[in-house]
Amino acid sequence: MVGRKRHQYPWLVYLYGIAPCTGGLAFGYDTGSMSGILAMPQFLHYMKDPGNFTQGGITASIQAGAFAGSLLTGALLADQIGRKKTILLGSAIFTIGIAISTAANGVPALVAGRVINGLGNGCLAMMVPLYQSEISPLEIRGRIISVQQCFINLGILVAFWIQYGTSHINGQAAWRIPIGLQMLPTIALHITMYFLPESPRWLVQRDRVEDATRALAKLHARGNINDAYVHAEVAEIVSKLQWEKQNPPPTYFKMLFGNERRRTWIGIGVQFFQQVTGINVIMYYAVFLFQQAGISQT
Repeated sequence: MVGRKRHQYPWLVYLYGIAPCTGGLAFGYDTGSMSGILAMPQFLHYMKDPGNFTQGGITASIQAGAFAGSLLTGALLADQIGRKKTILLGSAIFTIGIAISTAANGVPALVAGRVINGLGNGCLAMMVPLYQSEISPLEIRGRIISVQQCFINLGILVAFWIQYGTSHINGQAAWRIPIGLQMLPTIALHITMYFLPESPRWLVQRDRVEDATRALAKLHARGNINDAYVHAEVAEIVSKLQWEKQNPPPTYFKMLFGNERRRTWIGIGVQFFQQVTGINVIMYYAVFLFQQAGISQT
């Protein structure tokens, strides 16, 4: 494949690759959004002092939606309607869920909003890194995809500081404002995606090679469809997809216990041990943990 040095990429390559990371910002903000809210007297009073079990249900409801959203995205939407439309759909669902949660007049409405929110969240968590990987040049792909994680952490940080600021407000606005502000990154993502091209790989899958060439030219060559690097990328995508058609993917059993088991279990292990570290407990219940440790509100 024709190579290209990093400095030869137009700045738009990085902009296109990083722009969808507002989805990561929304994901991170959502992860950190309920920790402080659940401890706010204003929230507890309005929701009639929900018990520990109910608070756990409020927190976990978004995970139920995210589980369904990620499965639906991976099994159906991503290949059927395309990466771009899937992200547009996910950001719209995310925003609707936030609106319902913001306007909630009780625990049932809040939980319903968070489940819907989770559907969009799961969709974006799965789809944004995939889209980034398919529009980014091979040489800088890892660098661009890693920005997604930076935005997730930034979202968590912003959520905690906003909750701290609104905790000094008397009344419902103390908790409705931080929930409602989640709309900003999802709306920004939705608008941004209208200006980004569809995944070249998905276009080739749909036998739209000319459209894929134009998309790659826009992404990597300032619109020059005669660029040698662009044509080499298209040829590589076509070659890989042809190979995949001739070599169907292995069954789950073979992935777990066949020749591919080592890489499969490494991937599973990384995700598993990341979760059992308990980091999500910190994210979702940090305020309670700090209170139990004797740390004051300030």
